[in-house]
Amino acid sequence: MFLRIAIVLFVGVAFGGSRVAALDAPAPPAPKTLAWTVKQANRRLPTVDFTGTRVDCAIELLGSSMTLPGYYLKIDASKIQERFDRKLDLHLKDVPWIEVMGAIADAVDAKLVIEPGLLRFVPRGERMQPARTE
Repeated sequence: MFLRIAIVLFVGVAFGGSRVAALDAPAPPAPKTLAWTVKQANRRLPTVDFTGTRVDCAIELLGSSMTLPGYYLKIDASKIQERFDRKLDLHLKDVPWIEVMGAIADAVDAKLVIEPGLLRFVPRGERMQPARTE
C-alpha cells in the first residue's frame, strides 16, 4: 500500500501536479493626454536614413514605428497632400522621433501641431483650429 501511494504521488507531481499560470492580460493603454503624447513623440530612433524618399512614404514609415496597439499616435498629414511628392534626404542617428517629424515639416514648409494622441502637419501661414475629438 505504501509503495502504491508513493507511485501515485510521484506520477502526480511529475506529470500533472504542477500548474501552468496564464499570462496576465496587458494593461489598458494610458489615456492619450498631451503629456502622454509628448512622451511617445520623444522616443529615440537609433538611425534614420532617407535618401530621395517621398514625403508620404517617410511619414507612413515613421507613423508605423509608433503603432503598438492602443499606444499609437495618429498622424494627420491631409493638409499637405499636394506636397507628398517632394523628396527627402535625411541622415540622422540617435534622434527623437519628433525631431525627424520636425525635419519633414521643414522640408514641406509646414508646422507641427501636437494635440493629445495626434500630430498634425499644417501648412505654414494657415490658421490653426483644434482637431475634433472622436
